[in-house]
Amino acid sequence: MAAYATPAQWAASDYALATMPADPEAQRRLNRASRIIDEMIITAIYDVDDDGLPTDTKIADALRDATCAQAEYMASAGDPLGIGATNQISSFSIGSVSVTRKAGQNGSDTPSRYAPAAWTILQQAGLTGQGPITGWQ
Repeated sequence: MAAYATPAQWAASDYALATMPADPEAQRRLNRASRIIDEMIITAIYDVDDDGLPTDTKIADALRDATCAQAEYMASAGDPLGIGATNQISSFSIGSVSVTRKAGQNGSDTPSRYAPAAWTILQQAGLTGQGPITGWQ
């Protein structure tokens, strides 16, 4: 799978980091972010080329911007792998072992691995909210 954004596009985006990682680390982060974007749009339908990239410019731009937002979010959260598990422990004891988890976004106990800005970009492009298609022929 090709990433939806290049390091140069990320560096030029609204989601660039103050200190951008050098290649190949920047590309690895964009690859991870692109896989997470794929999770967010799992039921989206759009035309792709032979490399699996969108042929519609509006869709390609949205996926690029969402990928940059996701990569920035992961880096800012200290979660370069995008697993949504950073900063989740508020206290820890060793005697008789006691661990307390922090509340996630909106008070939930599940951390979000999805960048809110990426989700908004994808929604505005019409790439979210579709249900699965059954009986496809």
